[in-house]
Amino acid sequence: MRSFYEDIKRFFRALNFSGKSEGLRFFFMSLMFLSVFSSVLTVIQPFLYMELIDSIVGDSGSRLSLSTESIIFIYGTCFIIARVADELWKAVFTDFTLSAQRQLADKAFDHIIRLPSAFFLGKEKHTLPSIISKARYGVHEIISVSLETIIPVTLEFLLVSLIIYILFPGTVLTILIISVVIFVFVAIWGSEKIRPWQRKFTEENNKTHQVLGEILSSEEAVKSFNMEDCFKGKYLAHMTAFEKYCTKFFRWSAFIGSMQMLSVGGALIPMLLISFKLLDSGAITLGAFVMINVLTIQLIMPLRRLAFAYRQVKEGAVDIEQLDNVLSIPIETDRVGGADKNIESESLSISFKNVYFSYMNDDKYVLKDVSFTIPHGKTYAFVGASGAGKSTISRLIMRYYDISEGGIILGDKNLESFSRDAVRRSVGIVSQDVVLFNDTLRFNLDFGQELSDQKLMESLKSVGLDDFVKSLENGLNTVVGDRGMKLSGGQRQRIGIARAVLKEPKIMIFDEATSSLDMHTEKTVSKNINAVSREKTTIIIAHRLSTIMNADKILVLDQGKVVSSGTHDELISSCEIYKKLYKTEDVSKETATPCVEGVHIPAPPGA
Repeated sequence: MRSFYEDIKRFFRALNFSGKSEGLRFFFMSLMFLSVFSSVLTVIQPFLYMELIDSIVGDSGSRLSLSTESIIFIYGTCFIIARVADELWKAVFTDFTLSAQRQLADKAFDHIIRLPSAFFLGKEKHTLPSIISKARYGVHEIISVSLETIIPVTLEFLLVSLIIYILFPGTVLTILIISVVIFVFVAIWGSEKIRPWQRKFTEENNKTHQVLGEILSSEEAVKSFNMEDCFKGKYLAHMTAFEKYCTKFFRWSAFIGSMQMLSVGGALIPMLLISFKLLDSGAITLGAFVMINVLTIQLIMPLRRLAFAYRQVKEGAVDIEQLDNVLSIPIETDRVGGADKNIESESLSISFKNVYFSYMNDDKYVLKDVSFTIPHGKTYAFVGASGAGKSTISRLIMRYYDISEGGIILGDKNLESFSRDAVRRSVGIVSQDVVLFNDTLRFNLDFGQELSDQKLMESLKSVGLDDFVKSLENGLNTVVGDRGMKLSGGQRQRIGIARAVLKEPKIMIFDEATSSLDMHTEKTVSKNINAVSREKTTIIIAHRLSTIMNADKILVLDQGKVVSSGTHDELISSCEIYKKLYKTEDVSKETATPCVEGVHIPAPPGA
C-alpha cells in the first residue's frame, strides 16, 4: 500500500493543483460531488425495488407508508436522475481531463526546455516525446478510474454494508467483508507482481521510439552506410522484447482477475443460501431477499472494475514516474539573490581568468587554467585540434554550462551576475550545423521577434541572399524542409548569420561556421562574417585557418590549454602546433580539385 500511496503522491505532484489551477479545482470538486450523488442514488434504487416488491405482494414488512404508484414514481425518478448525473459527470470529466493533460504538457515542456545542457549529454532525447505522451495518458487513466470507479465503488460498498448490517444478520455482512478483503489482497498482490513487466514493456516501447527517431533524423547516414537492416534489427529486437513483456503482463492480469472474481463470486452462494433460509423462516420479506441478491450482484461488477482500476492506477503511475523523474531534475537557475536582466554596456570585452571546466563535474577537465582577454570590437580566433576545447569556450560564454573554477568577466562584471536570458540576448552565435526548423524562411529568421519584411530582407541582403529569396515563388513564406534540407549548405549558413544579425547582438560567435562548406562557398560566407561582425566583439572558432588569418589575435589551444597566441605571422614563426595545422591545410588545398555544385571532391591518388 505504501507503493500505491507513493504513486498517488507522484500523480498529484505531476499535476500540481496550485498556481493557475483554480479551474481544475472547481472541476475536481464538481466531479467528486457528482460521483457521490450518483453512488447514493445507485444504492437507493435496490432499496426502493425491495419496497416496490413488498408493496405489490402486500407484504406487511414494507417500511415506506406509500402507495405502490408513489414508490414506482420515486424509483423511476431516482433512476432518471442517476442517469442524468452520469451524463453530466462525463461532460465535466472531459473538460477536467483535457485541462489536466494540457497543464501537465505545459509544465513538462516548460521544464524540459529549461533543463541544463548537461542533461542532454548522452540522454536518449528521442524518448522524451513518448514519455510526455504516455504521462498524459497516465494522468487521464488515474483521473478516470479514481473518479469513475475507486471513489464511487468504495462509497457504494460502505452504503451496501450499512444496509446489510441494518436488515440482515451479521453473518451475511461478515461473509461479504471477508470476500472483499480477499479481493483487495489479491488486487494489491497481483498489481505489484505484474508492475515490473509493465515497467519493462514501457521502457522497450520508449526504445522503439528512440530507434525510429534516430533513423528518421539520420536517414541519409543510414542509407549511405547500408545500415537499414542493422537498424531494422535493433527496432525489431525492442519490439520483440516489448511483445514478450506485454504477453507476460496480460496473462498474469487475466489470472489475477480470475482469482478476484472467484473470491467475490464465492461469497454469492452462501449469502444466497442464508437469505433464502431467512425468507423461508419469515425473518425477511421477498423484497429483502431480492434486494440482497441485487445488491450483491450490483457490487460484484463494480468490485471487478475496482481491481482493474487499481491496476490502471499502477500502470498510469509507471507512465507518470518516468516524467516525474525528468521533472525532478533542477532547471537552469541564475545567481541566488537575483541577476541583472539586461546588459546595459555597449562596450563589452570578454575575459577568461584561470578557467577550469569539466562536462561531467569531475577532474577530467576540458579547459585547464585558460586565461585571455578580448577587447571590445576586436576579433579573436581560436584554433586547435579536435577536442582541444575550442567550442567549449563558446558554450561557456552562452552559459549553456557554468565553469568549474575561475571566472569569466563580461565588460566589468562576472558573467554569472547576468541572467542567462540577458547573456543570450546579447550574443549572436552561428554554429557549424545551423538549426533550421521545418517552417518558413520568415519563421527561421524572425524567431518570434515579429520583425517587418523590410528588416528581414535587409538581413538577407547583408549575407547576399536577398535576390535568392526574391526569386522564390513564396518568398519569405517558403518552407525550408526538415532541418532546412531544401537549402544548400551555404544557404543554411548564411540564413544562420542573417538570423544572428537580426538579434543585434553585442558579441558575435562563429563556431566553425564554415568548416562543412566547400572552399568557394567558404570564401563567400567568410566575407559575410567579416561584414556583419565589423565593430563587434567577435570570436571565431576555426577549423580552417584560411578563415581567420586576418583576426586581431589567434589563440592556439592544445589539450584544453592556451599554448600560444598572436597574429598569423607571429604564430607561423613561433608556434609549432599552429605551423603544423597550417601546413596540413596547405597540403589539402594543393591536392584538392575544384568544387562541383558545392561538393568538395578530393583528388584521386597520385594526382
